[in-house]
Amino acid sequence: MKTATLKNMVNGVEVRVHATTEHPDSHYGQPVWVDEEGTAYCQVGLPAPFYQISDVRTEWRIVAQCNPYNARMHYNNHQRVLEYDGATPIKWVMSEGYASEAEAKKALMDLAMTGKPYENGGWSYEDEDSIADLKESIMEDWDDEDEEPDISWFKGPGIYERGGREPYPVLLEGETSFRDDTMTYSIEEAD
Repeated sequence: MKTATLKNMVNGVEVRVHATTEHPDSHYGQPVWVDEEGTAYCQVGLPAPFYQISDVRTEWRIVAQCNPYNARMHYNNHQRVLEYDGATPIKWVMSEGYASEAEAKKALMDLAMTGKPYENGGWSYEDEDSIADLKESIMEDWDDEDEEPDISWFKGPGIYERGGREPYPVLLEGETSFRDDTMTYSIEEAD
């Protein structure tokens, strides 16, 4: 969600607003600046001759998405739905209100590293000891005694799954999404 401060150039009154398309003055999906009382001021992105727009901020959120069958097991009734398949929610907001993309990425990384909301989340590797544990577990599962497995795919902290015989990274720090079983979690600008 974008927020901003509008200063009326005639009387000097300042008001805090947010961008939304869910207002009657929003046409063809174009957002308008709206205050807490629901008053629309002007369209976002167009010149506003009577207002000075300042302190524009974008908020970020973490969303969850999956197919309709698995969504029934993972969606909680209190979460705001962004997309449906029929009557079944398939995309919803996990958490929102992050002031920066970096803050949202950190929250997503924390979600991935703790394995939550899954109790049996993926493996987490945060330090040299756990990286050594990862290598050891790969060696134990490796069939070929004459050749060491290639772990060049490992690039640092993250959450990992095993796909067939090949381990592969699902989330590395700085990325904007990760997959845990049937669920995909990602960050996006809040609307």
